[in-house]
Amino acid sequence: MPLVLICGFPCSGKTKIAHEIKEYLENEQKKKVIVVSENDLVAEKRNEIYSDFTKEKEIRSALKAKVEQLLTRDCVIILDGLNYIKGFRYELYCIVKSQKTLHAVVQSGYSKDLCKKWNASVSALNQYDENVFNELIQRFEEPDSRNRWDSPLFICSTEIKLQMSEIYNSLFDRVVPPPNQSTISQPKSSGSFMHTLDQTTQNIILEILDIQKTAFIGDSIKLKECDEKVVLMKKYTMSDLRRVKQQFINYTKMHPIEDVAKLRKMFILFINNSVN
Repeated sequence: MPLVLICGFPCSGKTKIAHEIKEYLENEQKKKVIVVSENDLVAEKRNEIYSDFTKEKEIRSALKAKVEQLLTRDCVIILDGLNYIKGFRYELYCIVKSQKTLHAVVQSGYSKDLCKKWNASVSALNQYDENVFNELIQRFEEPDSRNRWDSPLFICSTEIKLQMSEIYNSLFDRVVPPPNQSTISQPKSSGSFMHTLDQTTQNIILEILDIQKTAFIGDSIKLKECDEKVVLMKKYTMSDLRRVKQQFINYTKMHPIEDVAKLRKMFILFINNSVN
């Protein structure tokens, strides 16, 4: 069954949106719905978790695993969370495609100032610290409906109300897209594919190590033959990137790739999600 992915700034009413969609699907369309909420995992430790990239990555991994587990059930899954990293949304899209179902992205598009006001109105235990709040705003990678993993995209704001019927139609009245590089396997015994995978990822690693010598922390660096950029959240070591390379190789075993021409873009997205 389909996935509804909620994303937006911290304290932007994402949980309220998730429950409004749930109520509509259950009451008006008689669908079974499960909400997977990031709030259930971060609870009152949000500032500690969002200040630590490792802990935050663990939360994303847990959410992804839960979504992958539940997608096989006869119900709609709503993922309620920040979901601000483009690479993470792409991974979820790949999971959806592998299950031969559909998804929609719903962005809570309220302004930073309004979100800051809402943050100040909640209890101290549930508030984001100012620094954490501002950093999460800066990190947010705006969904773009031109990207297949961000489409169809629905935005809710003070000027725009969600059209529940359109969300429903996008989940149940569209044809499931044909499988692509995310769902069709290259033969795992193919020596040529493994050679291409190894060479492509190794070349990217060497490019990053070379370019970052003259770059600054926080820069987005452009690599050859790809529009995607690597965000330098720190100076990466060879061991950092080799570890991510191995994770990417393992990832391709779970989500096989057909179009090797897109390996560069996929690996760069994977680096941004895994290292950052």
